[in-house]
Parts: sequence; structure tokens; C-alpha cells
Amino acid sequence: MESHGTVRFRTGCRREMPGQSKIFATIALFLICFTGARAQYVRLLPEIQHYVYRTVAVWDTTVFVSAGWSPELMFSNDQLKTVSYKPFNFPSPDGWVDCFGLTMTNASTIFMSAVKRHYVSRDTGNTWTVISPDYPNSLIFSSPTDGMFCSLGKVHFTKDAGNTWSVVNFAVPNYRCEARGIFANGNMFVTFDSKLYMSTNNGATWTDPGLPQDYFSNNLHIWGGTNAFFHTAGKIQFTSNSGVNWNVVFTPPAPVNILKVFSHDSVYAFKPSTAELILYRNQFATEEVLHRFTPGSDILDLEFASRSHLVVILGNDSLGRFAVSKDGGHTFTPVRQRQVVRPDIMKFFNHLEGSVIYDGAWGTWFIYTTDGGTTWSNDSPITNLPNYAYKRTPESLTSFLEVNDFKLLRYTHGTGYSDIFNGTVLQQRPSRVYLHSDSTYFLITDTASYPPQSKLWKSTDRGGNWSPVFKYQPGYRLHDIFLHDDSTGFAILDTNIVKIRNGGESWEGIPMFEFDKTEDIPGAYRIIRSFNDSTVYVRQNNKFFRTTNSGKNWEKYLFHDAAFLTGVIFTSPDTGYAAMAGTSPLRITTDGGRIWMRAYYPANSGSPYSMSVTDQNRIYIGTLWGLFYTDNLGGQPLGIETDESFTGVPGKFSLSQNWPNPFNPSTTVYFDLPEDSETGITVYNIMGEMVRSVPTEFRQKGRHTINFNAGDLPSGVYILTVTAGNNRASIKMVLLK
Repeated sequence: MESHGTVRFRTGCRREMPGQSKIFATIALFLICFTGARAQYVRLLPEIQHYVYRTVAVWDTTVFVSAGWSPELMFSNDQLKTVSYKPFNFPSPDGWVDCFGLTMTNASTIFMSAVKRHYVSRDTGNTWTVISPDYPNSLIFSSPTDGMFCSLGKVHFTKDAGNTWSVVNFAVPNYRCEARGIFANGNMFVTFDSKLYMSTNNGATWTDPGLPQDYFSNNLHIWGGTNAFFHTAGKIQFTSNSGVNWNVVFTPPAPVNILKVFSHDSVYAFKPSTAELILYRNQFATEEVLHRFTPGSDILDLEFASRSHLVVILGNDSLGRFAVSKDGGHTFTPVRQRQVVRPDIMKFFNHLEGSVIYDGAWGTWFIYTTDGGTTWSNDSPITNLPNYAYKRTPESLTSFLEVNDFKLLRYTHGTGYSDIFNGTVLQQRPSRVYLHSDSTYFLITDTASYPPQSKLWKSTDRGGNWSPVFKYQPGYRLHDIFLHDDSTGFAILDTNIVKIRNGGESWEGIPMFEFDKTEDIPGAYRIIRSFNDSTVYVRQNNKFFRTTNSGKNWEKYLFHDAAFLTGVIFTSPDTGYAAMAGTSPLRITTDGGRIWMRAYYPANSGSPYSMSVTDQNRIYIGTLWGLFYTDNLGGQPLGIETDESFTGVPGKFSLSQNWPNPFNPSTTVYFDLPEDSETGITVYNIMGEMVRSVPTEFRQKGRHTINFNAGDLPSGVYILTVTAGNNRASIKMVLLK
């Protein structure tokens, strides 16, 4: 293929452009429709990735729960009767972080401990600021006003609820020091390795308080400003004078973890050996077992909304990760809000109605929406059946079809599975189902014996009854099918693309493009769509193929920076969308796949798993980190793939829209020649005056590039026209300076 560099234009005299009267009628519409705005993606299902709960923070009726590595916080202001989710918009360029601690110091202020930095929000999680240097250790608040943390051999502490922070050197300049607690008078305790250090003068000096230590000492539990319990070396120590003097008050027979202290008479602790939540009274003189969790489980965090209302984060318990108690800790109820790990399969039937199959923290679920994703149905659990083949096809708003061993199943929301095809007796194993219309389905089956033999079935009543359409010769496998009308379409048969006639009762081969036998597997080819008896689009791995003359000429496009194509959708012969695992996950074409433009994509969202395009050109994208949609085609595309990715002789003459458009001062245009021809290029202004031209010259078949520089022209609408033999095409370009 020949690709030319810059085409040099020459200025021309005043001359009326052919068809000028049609230009004025379309200019206003063109300018109104144009948008150069960046994509505005709306995020749906904000519960994505809420499945590794680490910590909980409570203030009165306000509850925040954070996942470990998550872009949101769960929020409730009615003690978890209802919940919502707030995105955590990081103020630093770290990306998402691993959150391991939350503390609320009043009804609107939240402190977050994270791996790279600590953060604070003073407006209930709407905005966040950084409060620490890099890689600090745990942030603790011993009271709503007194807090501290260590970082890189320094101790940071606050006495005014984090409004200001003081920084002092620690006794040992080492990043492994851990803050343990700060009293109302400013006395601070820090551990390093197995030693406890104390400062009574705001960190000016550090001394050893003389307490026995081990590597498993936990935080000081301070109450009343001067009182504290400290569990260390298998003993529980008590102070009533801000840590100046300590004495042993209890030696538990088995290890316990103190969780919450209200007073001498109210200490909540967890006993790992028996997985018991215990309430100690009378300074550990008596104990009451409140609740026994699953043996081997753990309490990761516990907070009180009131003395009777507890919120707990659990590890390895049958209740799940998150549970609440409304009777002081005697009984717990799991909180199983929707926790989406990944939206696997998604289909929107119009801009309002769509369904999603997602993997969650406790299985796979099916949901649907009727308002564009603002609200969703209840979650319907999906049981992954034996021999599950990972082949599910959305059927309607409330159902999908699933290929499973010798059966084709229908799953209905709230009801479950039912058989609509059973090939057990006939030893016919379904491999693919194609939904031609609301009621007409085609099913491909293969014999269980070797060599496999494919059979095509048809149903005209949504799978109620099936009749055989065609039985292929032994050794020939039918891999895919698409019909553009009731009788005609294309299919992948073994290693060939064939034309289907008479509703599948007959077929004929068409010339096949050459595939790389060392890389390509013919069965992995998929029909994207056919539009008429001669036009079909095909995809495989990171390749796109098209023919417009029944295989006489094939054009191939290689997405060289993508590992594979997740999905390709064409809404018309010209307009298509491609989602892929690559550096530019979303591409758009407006010329039938000859040129693919990179489009804006939601930041920090991962590779796309699924894509759906509605009749109003709304694009839905399901990724590892979210479900998004945009109504402006992903915003103005970012750029055009180089024509080095395009191979093959074009099947017809065509002229691409310029990119960028509007432009200033340069723009690029491509045109394709199916055969060698004399070619001329002319540019007119809106008045029909010729402003640039290239003399007619002989050009070889293939793709050609025009680089148009309008540095000396005023802003306005210009018309570029290319003539090649008897062919002629024009495009409108907008120059904005």
C-alpha cells in the first residue's frame, strides 16, 4: 500500500464550488451538532470493589465504612437503615490507596489512615486534603481532639482535632516507630520494636516508662482524659495519672484484644481462641460472653453508634465481612449491601433499560434498571452450574440465555433457570446462540462424538420450539452466525467465512482473507455484523476485517497497541465502536472501520470488560473498576491511528472526515483509491471560492494522506473535494483560530 506525505496546495482564483447551494443549508446544523468538550462520563453502580472491608467509623447516627482498596466510602446517616456511596477523590497523584483506618472526630470530620498518606475530610467525605508526609504509620485519636502518628522517625501530634499539627523528633530516627496514644495533658506514648517510649514535654525528650513489652503490644485505651488500659506482655496495665504510673490489674488466662473502653466497669474485648466478644466489668473482675462468632474468625474493627448499637468488621466469619448489633453485642445481623467486584456482562436495550451480570463478594448476581442506571432492581443470585461454559447472552431486560453442556438455559430474574433446549438424548452440545429478533433465535450445536459435526437450529417463539435448519458435514464446525434480514447473512464455518441463504438452509463460500496460521485460530473469529449481501465485518484478537464486495477484497485493521478486542459494535455501516485491552481502550470509527479514532475514556477505571451502545448513541462501558456511560461519544476523539495499521486494497473510493475538526491550523484527511487513477484535490471557502488546489496527477491504488495547513486562512467553514476518475467526494472542515 502506498501512503503519501504532505500534499502541497496552491492558491486559486475566485470560483464557485459545484453544489454550493447545498452547503449553506447544512452549515448551521453542523455547527450546532459539533462539540469539542471533554467526555463527561457518569459512573453507575458506585458499589464497585466494596468487598474487602477493613475499618468502620461512627459518630452518633453517621456511619462510614471503608473497603481496603476502594474508590468509595460507604455512608449512612440513619444507622445503616439505608446506605449510599461517596467517591474518594484523592487530592494527590497516588491513585487509589489501601485504607486501613477511619476515625470520626465530629459529625462531619473524617480522618483516614492509608498506606501512602493520611487524609482528612471536614465535609463528610465530599473533599479531602493530605495531612501527612509519605508513608506514615497508623493515625490514632485517643479523644476527638487528641491525635498522633509517626512518620520517618518523627512524631506528629494534634491537640485541636487536627486543625494544626506539631512535629517533633522521636528518640530513635527510624520509620518503624508506632504511635500508641496521647493523653489530654499531652503525654505521648510510642513503641519501637519491643520497647515503649514516653514523653511528658511535648516530645522534647523521650524516656522508658518501665513497662514490660513485646512485639504484640496494642494501643492505649484512654478515657476520662487521664485513665488508660494498656495490654502488653500478656498483662493489662492501668494508669490514672496520664501514664506516669502503671500497675497490673489483670492477667488474662488466654490472649484478649481490647476493643473499646468506656470506663473501669465497661471494657469490650475479643478472645481469639474462642472467637468470643466479651464485656469485662469491675476492672476485669467479672466477664460476660456477649457473642460467639465462627471459630477461627476475627474482629478487625468495632465501633459504637450507641451503647446498644454496635458496628463490627469481621474476618472469616459466617456473617460475612460486615455486621451490626442493636442489643449491645448479643446478636449480630449481617449487612450485605450490593458489593460489586466486576460487571462481567452488560446490555442496554435502549438509553433507559439495561441489565448487568456482575461478580460480587458473595457470588454472581443479575440486576436490571429502567431509568438508565439511576436505580436498580433487587439482586437476583446466579448459581454457577456444573459445566458452566462462561457463555451468557442477554435476552431481555429480566432474562439471559446460558449455554451449559448439553443444554441451553434461560435465567429469569427472581425465578432462576429453566431449560429451553436439551440436547442430551441427541448428543447435541450447544456452542452458541444468536438472537436475530425478539422472537427468532438460532442455535449452533456440535455432536459429542469426534470429529464434531455442527447443526443449526431455529426457533420462532423465543426458544419454545426448535427445528433443525441445516446439518453440516462431519469435521465442519459452525462457529458464529449473523443474519441481516430474515434469510441472508454470514457465518464462520470451520476456517472459512460463508454466506448464509434461505434462513440457513443453504450456504456458499466467499473468498477468504489470509490469516496467520501461526497465530490465528479460525474458531476465534466472530462476525461483528453484516449489512447487506456483500458487506460483512469480522473481528479476531486485535484485528478488524471488512469486505464490501462479498470477499473479492478484504481490508484489515490491526490495533497494534491492544492485546485483544473486548467488543466491537457497529450501529451503521459507517459508525462503529471498539473496546479493547490496550493503551487507548475505546476507539470510534465514522468511515466503516478504515480509520479508528482514540476516544476519551474514564480515568483510573481499568480495561473494559463489556460495552453496549444504545439507539441514542449512549455508550455504556463496564470495567474492572466501574460501570460508566457517556452521551457525547466519549468526547472529542484524541487522535487517529496511523495508516500503517490499515492493510489491503480498498474495496471502494472513499474520503474520510478530517481530524481534528475543528482545527487550527492543521488537519489530516485520508482517501482510499480502489484502483490507480488521476486524482485532483481542491479546497473552497464557504463562498465557493477556491483557496487551495493540487494539480490532477496519477496516484496508485491504496490509502493516501492529505495534511492541510490553513495558517494563512481566516476562521470559517471550508470544503475539501477529492476527484478520482468518475468518483467525487467532499467534506466540510471548520477552522477556528
